[in-house]
Amino acid sequence: MGPREKERVLQLCREVDLLVTLDPGASDVGVLERARCKMNELVREEDLSAAEEVALAITQLHAGVDADEYVRKYGLR
Repeated sequence: MGPREKERVLQLCREVDLLVTLDPGASDVGVLERARCKMNELVREEDLSAAEEVALAITQLHAGVDADEYVRKYGLR
């Protein structure tokens, strides 16, 4: 991942982190919070591809997509 792509992913993760912190908005706030923590953990581990995938899943969860698929895929329960 090049520097420009890395910065784009980090910016996405910062914005998603802020979104979940300021506006939990989904029916299952616990799932969103666990997903946010997982995303931040992946950023700290510098696994940015996985962090990006979780960040995009969080945006779908926040928009109201059924959480069951993501809970199974990312082990968020």
